Amino acid sequence: MEDSETSFVGPVEVKESTVGYGLGLFVTEDIDADKILLEIPRKKCVALDNHDDDEDENYFLSLDPFPYDNDDDAVNYQRIKLAGKLSFEYLQVMMHDQLLSKETTTTMTTVPKHDNEISSSDFEPYLRLLPFSNCNEETWHVLHWSNEEVETLFEGSIAYREVCSIRHEVDKAIHILQPHVRSKLDSILDNSNLVISNDEIDNAIKSSFVSILSRSFEDDETNGSKCIPVLDMCNHSSNGGNIMHGTDSLDGTVVVYTKTELKAGMELRYSYDDDGHGVATEESGENIKYDNDLMDGEKLKPYQFFILYGFIPNVMTDVRELLRTKSPLFFPK
Repeated sequence: MEDSETSFVGPVEVKESTVGYGLGLFVTEDIDADKILLEIPRKKCVALDNHDDDEDENYFLSLDPFPYDNDDDAVNYQRIKLAGKLSFEYLQVMMHDQLLSKETTTTMTTVPKHDNEISSSDFEPYLRLLPFSNCNEETWHVLHWSNEEVETLFEGSIAYREVCSIRHEVDKAIHILQPHVRSKLDSILDNSNLVISNDEIDNAIKSSFVSILSRSFEDDETNGSKCIPVLDMCNHSSNGGNIMHGTDSLDGTVVVYTKTELKAGMELRYSYDDDGHGVATEESGENIKYDNDLMDGEKLKPYQFFILYGFIPNVMTDVRELLRTKSPLFFPK
């Protein structure tokens, strides 16, 4: 983001989170309260109306209504379109990686001219931080669980129907999106020796849904969602949090500022209370107040929070273990 005239990145760094697993965002020096930490211009966010300068600039935004009977607001039309865009952007990165790999094993004179014209995504640095690659950490989200795991662990639980529903809705969306993503890729791959398989497209689309469900923000401009680089590296907190953010109504810039005084080395975290969320405990599923637009304004129960975000706040036990031991979070008495 440093190349953007309207970007500002304060003294922060991405490293291993101190809560759970994965990455988090940390301050590298002492900062007073009410100070701006980040200014992220809209053009650096992955949103449906952000595009490069190609002739298909609004390809996914302008897709005709899908032949799709969708009753699940978690997988609505705008999110389906954003998953198409996000997966295409990531697959561009994959193609560029293939090209660079070829260049290390052959001379430039033997690389087809068309290949030399293939560029990576404008969002490449950000996309490399998202859970696209084939690694064990992918399985933290239920969309990546195997059918056998779902049937064995969730059957009989209060989560079973909704888990099966969201997986089914995403599978349908993948079936609908694949030809659109393939068409965009083929326009780039034409006369090229580079190859992107249908399985790679399907995995990229599914992984895009994981990112959209677990880390995207509301986007008033497209009446859908957007992914905000850097900001979405912040984890949530049930103890007040130390940052807040807002959006400039004139140009869409996202501004992140401190709520409290921060000491160097502290991890930046949101407050669930600021978002209208409550706190879960491992002992019971009561006293939960998760509010989330993905569930059409209804309160989210702990298992619903897991289905969308891949974890349950304030619960460190692995969800598979909670299911094996018939935790009341999934098997209420």
